[in-house]
Amino acid sequence: GKSIEPLLNDTTVYSLPSASDSWRQSFARNGETIYIDATGEKTFGQWLVRGDKYCSLWPPSDRWVCYRMESGADKGGRPTVTWISGGDGKRYEALLTKRLHVDEPAPVK
Repeated sequence: GKSIEPLLNDTTVYSLPSASDSWRQSFARNGETIYIDATGEKTFGQWLVRGDKYCSLWPPSDRWVCYRMESGADKGGRPTVTWISGGDGKRYEALLTKRLHVDEPAPVK
């Protein structure tokens, strides 16, 4: 849990080149998060760490949803993070960058 906050504070993650859709998400140190889909539409939410899990809240829902997390690297050695759903075990993997850039385009695939 304690390793999640420093991992995500002031970072942006990007969908993997192999993903079916392109997206990115930024995590501000103050607990704000912004998800940007392939069309550029932004969704604003909140994130925090509870115990050893990453949790997020996406209005209009008032329900926090929590995930286990793993960090690793892709075949090229680039850092990755993976969210693991507590319900069905579904995995959501993304490339991690140690900078907070919301409006820049996603990396070229």
